Amino acid sequence: MLFNSMKELILFKRFLENIGEKVIIYLIELYEFIVFFIGCSFRIFSFNSYSQTSINFLFEQIYLSAIKKLFIYIFFAILFGSTLILAIISMAINLSFSQKFIDLLTSMIINELSPIFCTIFFILTYSLSSHEKIKVLKKDNDNLIDDVYIPKIINSCITLPLISLFFISIVFISGFIVSSFYFKIDFFTYKEMILSSIGFKDILLLLIKTSIFGFIAISVPIYFGHKKQNEIYRYTEFIIKILTIMLSLIIMIELLFVVILY
Repeated sequence: MLFNSMKELILFKRFLENIGEKVIIYLIELYEFIVFFIGCSFRIFSFNSYSQTSINFLFEQIYLSAIKKLFIYIFFAILFGSTLILAIISMAINLSFSQKFIDLLTSMIINELSPIFCTIFFILTYSLSSHEKIKVLKKDNDNLIDDVYIPKIINSCITLPLISLFFISIVFISGFIVSSFYFKIDFFTYKEMILSSIGFKDILLLLIKTSIFGFIAISVPIYFGHKKQNEIYRYTEFIIKILTIMLSLIIMIELLFVVILY
């Protein structure tokens, strides 16, 4: 027999009920999430959504998410550029790697390292706190969608790609400076070895990917901040939940890009 006692049968039924209930809750939450952001997305393209308040708030978010933290991005870009590029050139010289392998490594720095690092840093330093700030802004603003949500979404979808592009530019500039001192490589050699590996497709892919990551990085905190305004919750558990959802979505999209491209 599948079940040796009535107790086991009851426990199994409860297990199925709990699983079914959780699936229904997740599906409803997913539906509400999609409906909410379809509505926000349509409002982005409406001229009536923009006012002096929303424009001022957009510039404020650009400053908080990018300009204020610009020197931190530069520091990490120099750190990565002086190590990764140096490692690639060292392997190319000492291990006689083919140009195709160097092209692959360079492409991965542009399309994998820069988007992932900049997105995670963006989440931890800016977007993760958005849900809590929305609760505060709600007290002084009844038109959150136009004045807060849309500027935040626009900021994330534009700022993160530009930050990533700036980040990867500093990576290659610092890589050349360190390589010129360490290996005595001139710019022409560096250009033929590293910069020639960068194509328009790589830059386009970087911008598209980081735009999607930027939308995810801000949309999830906004949604849960909007939904949880009047609910009591444990802050740490809530943060972990938001972070888990964002990282899961980013990893899924990253794997999708890897499958399509590689």
